[in-house]
Amino acid sequence: MNAQLAEETSAPGVVTTGDHRPDFALSDLSGQTRSVSEWDGQVILLNFWATWCAPCRKEMPELAEVHHAFADRGFAVVGIAIDSLEPVQAFITELGIDYPMLIGELDAIEVARQFGNRLGVLPYTVILDRNGTVVLMHAGEIDRATI
Repeated sequence: MNAQLAEETSAPGVVTTGDHRPDFALSDLSGQTRSVSEWDGQVILLNFWATWCAPCRKEMPELAEVHHAFADRGFAVVGIAIDSLEPVQAFITELGIDYPMLIGELDAIEVARQFGNRLGVLPYTVILDRNGTVVLMHAGEIDRATI
């Protein structure tokens, strides 16, 4: 699937590995608009997910562990939910997920497309370096070794 993803990223307006990230802003759990630029200067793992996605649900506790293990080194996990606020709040409360979470609903699908996810695969993970350069785009469940 990641090979097919590579073919899909050649579309205009779509970033690929080595490109600077597009700018975007989505609401957080409190309704405040947050821009991806708020995390400039940190390594950021953007994880696109939905409450109904079984592989997403499976990987989130490990992403929380990674977030906490490397936060003091300037690493942040930022979840981007392709879902509405209420189910997201219930889900992250149930699992104890406490890394930053943005609620994108349908807007998050467009953001994921800008990062090369033309197929709409979930989960979908993008890692940005401290300069905002895309260093990894991964379709499907990701594990700690890949991160």
